[in-house]
Amino acid sequence: MELISAGAFLDWGKSRDIYLDPRCSEPRPLAFLPVRNLARFWSIPERAAELPFFLKSIIDGLDPWQAGYLWPRLGRFAELTDSIEPDAALMRVAFKAAGVPDGYAGAVRFAASAANELLAILFLQAAFVCNSFDDLYFVPEHGAQIVMLDHHEVIHVMFARAEMIEPFVQHMADAGYELPTEPPDETFIRPDWMG
Repeated sequence: MELISAGAFLDWGKSRDIYLDPRCSEPRPLAFLPVRNLARFWSIPERAAELPFFLKSIIDGLDPWQAGYLWPRLGRFAELTDSIEPDAALMRVAFKAAGVPDGYAGAVRFAASAANELLAILFLQAAFVCNSFDDLYFVPEHGAQIVMLDHHEVIHVMFARAEMIEPFVQHMADAGYELPTEPPDETFIRPDWMG
């Protein structure tokens, strides 16, 4: 695990056409630019016991990666030290185990060999995400996909190229995770691929 400054991460992103989306207000999400509208999402399983398998399927479906970046939508990880809430306590333990300092501003680079630490953080974030400030991204170092844990209780995968979508969708279906047929809630903008 390696700490990467926000500036260094965003500079790296530019080399892969990944930017903070200028179409959105703060906190701005990550996006491929020019805009590609090449994304799909899957609903987070309701059963906590299913969540690690779902997350592993997402990570395993990405193009092979040797390292990747975890990026919080705010550009800064939550400050959890003073919180007594149980969700914050669990996140604090996971971040500490992964070597992420409390309130760290920037990205965290994970080697593929640290995938279990990455999955632990993704698991807890997916379980407790409740607003856009909690959205979290994982971007493999090859920059071909962006994974977003969304406060709408879904996980998006954005693709650099259209031909990447169908194999990923099939991979998820083979793992037992079909694309949803309806948006997760009334505030979620229905994507074009849903018809």
